[in-house]
Amino acid sequence: MKPRDLASAAYWLRCLLLALLTVGPACGPKYQPLTVPEGGIRLAYDFSPGRTFEGHVRRAETASGAMGNLNRVLEYDVRLQILGKDPKRGDILVRATFHNVKIQWTLPPSAISISVDEFIEQAVRQVQGMEIRFNVGADGSVHYLPPVPSEVDDELRLVIQGVLDSLDDAFLQVPGEPLQPGASWEETEKKGRKGKLGRYRKGTKKTTFEGYFQDPKTGRKLAKLVLDDRGEEVITTKAGSRRNEWNGTTEAFFSLSDSFLAERHGELRKFDPKEGTTFLKVDVTWRKVADGTTAPAVQVERQAITDPCDPDYVGFEACPDDEPAGDGDGAAAAPEGDDTAGQASESKPAPGAPPAGSDGDATKPAAEDAGATAGGA
Repeated sequence: MKPRDLASAAYWLRCLLLALLTVGPACGPKYQPLTVPEGGIRLAYDFSPGRTFEGHVRRAETASGAMGNLNRVLEYDVRLQILGKDPKRGDILVRATFHNVKIQWTLPPSAISISVDEFIEQAVRQVQGMEIRFNVGADGSVHYLPPVPSEVDDELRLVIQGVLDSLDDAFLQVPGEPLQPGASWEETEKKGRKGKLGRYRKGTKKTTFEGYFQDPKTGRKLAKLVLDDRGEEVITTKAGSRRNEWNGTTEAFFSLSDSFLAERHGELRKFDPKEGTTFLKVDVTWRKVADGTTAPAVQVERQAITDPCDPDYVGFEACPDDEPAGDGDGAAAAPEGDDTAGQASESKPAPGAPPAGSDGDATKPAAEDAGATAGGA
C-alpha cells in the first residue's frame, strides 16, 4: 500500500475510533466559520434569575493502579437554573438537579466489598434527583462547590465527586474585553482550605480564542475556545493526606446567542498515589430551555417624611388643615381607585424574580452543610 493510502487509512481509522468514544461527529466540518468583526467579539454570561439550561454530561475514566484497571462511565442529564444573587455568599446562586443517571463500572473483584450491581444501584439512587447549589462569579468562574458529605463511603464518594466536578465543566471564565483570534487569558484556581480535611486544589487554566463560527442547525453564533488545564490537589482525611496532579486540553464553544456555554469536549490525565494514573474524557452539551427576567427587583425606600401636612408626605394620616368642615372623624377620603398611598412603602420584586432576601429554596440546610440532597437516598 502506498504511503498516501496508509495515511488516508489511518485518518479514517482515527475518525472511526473517535466516533465510538465521543458524543457527536468526530470528523468533517461541524460549524460554519465566520469572520470576526473588526472590533472583536465579547463573551459575557446572562445570569438573569430564572434562566434555565438542560445539559447532558458523559464522564469516562480509565484508571490503572495497584488494584488493577478500573473503568468508570458516568452519564446523566442536569438542569441548571439561575436563582439570582446569593444573599449569603454573594455572586450568582445556581441550582443543579440531576436525572436520567446511568453508571457503568468495571472493577477488580477486590475493589469493593459489595457486588458491582449493588454498588451501581446504590450510586444511581444517590445521584438521581440530587440537588446541588453552588456559586458562580459574573465572569463564569466557579467560586463555591459544596463538599461531599463526610459520612459517604469512599467508593460512593468517587461518584458524587465526579458529579460535583462536572459542574465546573458548565462554566468557563471569560474576560471583559473584546477578543480577536489568538487572544488568551489565564484563570488561577484555588478551592478548599490548605492543610484542612477535604480537598485543596490549585491550578491554572489558559484559554485561547481560536475562531468564530455559526451552527447551521440552530443559527447560534459560537466562539471556539481551547483550554490548557494543569494543577495539583491535596486530599486530606483523618488517616492522612495525599497529593495528585493533572493536565489536559479542552475544546469548547461559547454561544454568543445564548450568553452561555454551548458545549465542551476535553481529555485529562490525572495521577493519584492511591488510584494510580487516570485518563478522563468529558463531553458536555447545553441548550437553553427557559429565559429569565432581566428586570431587577424594584426597591422602594420607606417614606421618611412623617408630617402629614408636608406636600411630599405619602401615607394614611390626614393633615388637620385639610379636614372637611363638620367632619368629626378627621379622616380625609382618598380619591376613588387611588391606592398609591397604601403601596408607597412596599418593595415589589419584578415578575419571576425571587422575593427580596430569599433565593427560593436555596437556603435548605443540605446546601449549607452536606451540599446535596438526594431523592430517595
